[in-house]
Amino acid sequence: MTSEETVHYQIYNGSNADEWESVFPPGGGFVHLGDPQQTFGVALFHQFHCLMLIRTAMNDGVITRHLHHCFTYLRQSILCDADATLEPVVMNAGRQEVYLGVPRACRDWSAVYKSVAQNHAQHRAELARNGSHEFA
Repeated sequence: MTSEETVHYQIYNGSNADEWESVFPPGGGFVHLGDPQQTFGVALFHQFHCLMLIRTAMNDGVITRHLHHCFTYLRQSILCDADATLEPVVMNAGRQEVYLGVPRACRDWSAVYKSVAQNHAQHRAELARNGSHEFA
């Protein structure tokens, strides 16, 4: 993948809320494993959640304890999976900016999305069989 500017996933509120929500599979990125069914969050979706929370705080001007958690979580995630790609610096209107057009090797997350969606469907079916009204 080559990073580049995009008109998608804008920071400011507007008509792109659905676009931001589209990064989550059914169930919001949680999986239920074992017996009894223990809930786990997939880090990828926790990271997306934090980006969305930061976006909301930028728009609403509301700083919360949860926002602080997200900054800490994202900082630690970046440190644990740091990308050491060298990015050339270019001059733009007299300012130095990091060039975004550097190719990167990315993971294919489609299997993760599929697995999380399947787990969510199975969990909902299990709750329905048991007559549970718990959060699904």
